[in-house]
Order: sequence, then C-alpha cells, then structure tokens
Amino acid sequence: IQGALEKLSAKLRHGDIVIIFTDGDIFDITQPQTKKLMSEIATKASICIFATTHTEWDLERWTTIKIKVGED
Repeated sequence: IQGALEKLSAKLRHGDIVIIFTDGDIFDITQPQTKKLMSEIATKASICIFATTHTEWDLERWTTIKIKVGED
C-alpha cells in the first residue's frame, strides 16, 4: 500500500476525506514508512476511514469499518 499512499500524500489537500477499501491483508502496513504515511495522511485529512472485509488494523486517527461480505 506504500506506493498508493505516496501518490495520495502528494495530491492530498487539507480537509480532504480519505477512504481505503481493502480486504485488510496488506503486507507492508507495519513497515515504518507506511505507518509514517498513514499518520501524515490522517493529520492532513479531515476524515480517514479504513474499510476492510477481512483483516482489521489498529490505525491511529483512522476510523475502521468492518464490512461483512457473504453469508455466515
């Protein structure tokens, strides 16, 4: 996700709303540079939402939404 976050960070304006839709299985989300980008984006944006269908992460200043897909 780091590459996408770098592109987002370059275009992000103060007050923008950021929503990431994912299954949550992100291999580089615990890497220092990825964590730094997530934090910088959360600081600049007015709202940050991490919508996941599978793996949840505790992301500072991000609202996590678990989306149920399929039937139990």
